[in-house]
Amino acid sequence: MERESGRAGGRRERTPGASVDGRRERTPARAVPVRLGQTYEVVIDRLGFQGEGVARVEGFTVFVPGALIGERVTVRMERVERSFARAVLLQVVEAAAERVLPRCSVYAECGGCNLQHMSAEAQLRMKKQTVLDALERIGRFPKEDVRAWVRDVIPSPNVWQYRNKVTWTVSVEDGRFAVGFVEEGSHDPVDTDDCAIVPEHVLRIVRAMRRVDEAVRGADLSAASPERGDDTLAASPERGDDTLAASPGQGAGTSTAMLSPWRGVHHVRVRTNGSAEVLIALLVETGVVFSPEDVRLFRNELEAQRVKVVGLIADDGVAERVMFGQPQMEERIAGLTFGVSSRSFMQVNPAQAERLYAEALALAGLTGTQRVWDIYAGIGTLTLMAGRQADSVVGVEIVEEAVSDAQMNIERNGMHHVRMMLGDAQDVVSRLAEDEHPDVVFLDPPRAGCEKRVLDAICDAAPARIVYVSCNPATLARDLRILADRGYAVDVAQPLDMFPQTSHVECVVSTYRVD
Repeated sequence: MERESGRAGGRRERTPGASVDGRRERTPARAVPVRLGQTYEVVIDRLGFQGEGVARVEGFTVFVPGALIGERVTVRMERVERSFARAVLLQVVEAAAERVLPRCSVYAECGGCNLQHMSAEAQLRMKKQTVLDALERIGRFPKEDVRAWVRDVIPSPNVWQYRNKVTWTVSVEDGRFAVGFVEEGSHDPVDTDDCAIVPEHVLRIVRAMRRVDEAVRGADLSAASPERGDDTLAASPERGDDTLAASPGQGAGTSTAMLSPWRGVHHVRVRTNGSAEVLIALLVETGVVFSPEDVRLFRNELEAQRVKVVGLIADDGVAERVMFGQPQMEERIAGLTFGVSSRSFMQVNPAQAERLYAEALALAGLTGTQRVWDIYAGIGTLTLMAGRQADSVVGVEIVEEAVSDAQMNIERNGMHHVRMMLGDAQDVVSRLAEDEHPDVVFLDPPRAGCEKRVLDAICDAAPARIVYVSCNPATLARDLRILADRGYAVDVAQPLDMFPQTSHVECVVSTYRVD
């Protein structure tokens, strides 16, 4: 039917979603076809960014963690929103060929890994697709260009027991000590000393903590005075104190939680190196002090568990206090020696990190004559590696402890043409650009990516090439779009499997300035 002209006296036909007076009508919301708590059988047609299965119920999106493409599964809706729902996997009715048996005994409860049910080959395909989707959807780059840039994912040499750093949550509640990664969707730790991605010698630290907890509680409970009641603690002759050090805000024990030597500890952070040495940091509430006897007990138990401890640190978020040993440990990467402290950043998969840095350097095309800036330099790992192939290198980092580590690493490796600068990336880059212009800039930001002001400052310095190292495809794609709008074109995107058994993927992208 033709629409009438709308002249005076004529009749105007309404278009869908428009009212007679020209204002827009709201399109009635489509009814959600699923109900909270109800059970459904669905077929998974794709995977989401976090590796969860994605199904459709009457066109409505349902996310199903633990399900794989092509599987027919029974699920229960645990969260229903207007545009999507999340469901719990109850049963795999028809399994995909890529499904494998998870190696970890607490995989179903723990939030540390989310892809152990997926074969190694399928994980690599999923991670490549994650990068492709991010560049196309978030970066708004043409599909044909993205397919040409993105290479196959480089697999990790080790897919189990590969992590050189771990941070566990500690809980002392209701008389129960627990330590581990947190449960999926909660803040409670999964109490276990079984973790398939952490080296065995690191897991022994959990066992040592548990044995010390049991020993101290047993001694203190037996020392309680019956005449005074079980809720008052007497002195412990074995410990040599006349009081128990209490957590801030707590008095002497009405709760068995207070008997634990780990009261006031909320996390434990462990680093290890290629020599199986460990650096342990207990992250504590302000004011928490460990008795010398508790420290001695822990040290003895670590020795009994054959753990080679470089140092034990108490960290309240303001200052670190070394309880014994050293505040740093050494690691060898690609023929260079690095000292790293507890708070400083270093890639968690050392074997794959060497490949990552080799790819970044190859994409940079260094020939020994270039001036290089390394932004978000951390302890100077990539900074020093670039120093072997460049005329001069400046590393920029905002974390004071990391800069201190990096400066010592420069001295360790005798690279006097490399220097570090402490401060906000934009401020330092703007100061540097007053005196020099880089040929190559490396970017290796945290998961949140780069602030636009930092990218603008780098583009203003006009390097010929920017090499971006990212652990988050979404923020990588966003930042590449900013660089593209400032005249930088992508030529290669190389994903690497830095975090096997998880949905995370590392990616190195090379961009060049378009003249």
